[in-house]
Amino acid sequence: MADLNVANSALRPQADTYLKKIRQAADTRKVYEAALTDIKDENWTGARQKLQDLVDRKTSMSGEAKKKLSDVSTAQKALETFNQSLKAGAYHDAKNQLDAMQWQKTKVKLQQELQLAEQTEANNIKGRAESLQAGGDLDGLVHLQEELHNFAERAESPDLVQWAKVNFDSWLVGVEKKLGEKQGDKASFDAAVSDFNATKEKGGLNRMSHEVLQKFQKLANGSGTYGDQAQTYVSTTIPAAMQEMRKLGSGKAIVPPIACVGGQGATAAPANTQGMTCAKLDTDVSLQWLGTPEVEFPASANQPGKLPYTLRLIVTVEANGKVKVEKDGNADKDFLKKAKDAAKNWKATIPKAGSKPVSVSFPLAITFQR
Repeated sequence: MADLNVANSALRPQADTYLKKIRQAADTRKVYEAALTDIKDENWTGARQKLQDLVDRKTSMSGEAKKKLSDVSTAQKALETFNQSLKAGAYHDAKNQLDAMQWQKTKVKLQQELQLAEQTEANNIKGRAESLQAGGDLDGLVHLQEELHNFAERAESPDLVQWAKVNFDSWLVGVEKKLGEKQGDKASFDAAVSDFNATKEKGGLNRMSHEVLQKFQKLANGSGTYGDQAQTYVSTTIPAAMQEMRKLGSGKAIVPPIACVGGQGATAAPANTQGMTCAKLDTDVSLQWLGTPEVEFPASANQPGKLPYTLRLIVTVEANGKVKVEKDGNADKDFLKKAKDAAKNWKATIPKAGSKPVSVSFPLAITFQR
């Protein structure tokens, strides 16, 4: 009728009206079917937009669209609840909500999001732990370990639970222990250095040769981080300070501390000595001088080019603590004689093996310098 194009036709407007209704009906059906496809594909956002449009149009399919819109709203509400649980880190709740869903494609997607969220939090904890370790932040690591335990209780993945409760937790415990020991070692070493400086400034020779020296010997004989630095004080820094404090211009050399510790694998004494080696002494034995042994400079020390001179000796500490010395290799006879005479007055702590007093021999070098 519309194609007839009759002039002044009273039926033409009616025909156009019917054509418009037919086109609207076809478009409504098309939109509805597209919404059903979105529902099948679990494209909830797209389905909601199309169905809401049909409801708003008030077409013949608005009733059906409204029913389907209710189903879509149910799915979207479940999705929103899941996302809230995920954001809060409530992984068990998220998993339970996931299991209750009937939409397979949505479940697969959300399962991946759950796994990613858990792994991301685990990676974050690991990264922060490594950063705190590098910065030596023990308190930070302790707080992070509490956070790790909390994560282990919330995690849904069995692998991540194992990682948090066993693998990484053990690593954290080890790091905290080492860091704590290191900080403790540093505090002890710093205290010893402070005592050394104060004693040197006050000129306390007796304290330097006993209390201060013993502090560094303890650190040097231990397994702490500052063992090497402490040994430098024992073998070099403290003897040098004692030499200075004694004002070597008076003509006497301070004998350095004894480096003879039981069970430490110390260098064996030469074959011509009668004493056993330091290594065979009891592990709790660390020989020390009683008092401050010293050696007078021989008259020949005043000859040009004589000083500095290092006298190398084999020292034998007997079971009663008395001391004897012999030369170790070539030795200047004048310096050696002075050392032998002085050694008659030296005393040391008792060397023991098997808890019994024994005789022990070890090398010792005395440096004469002004």
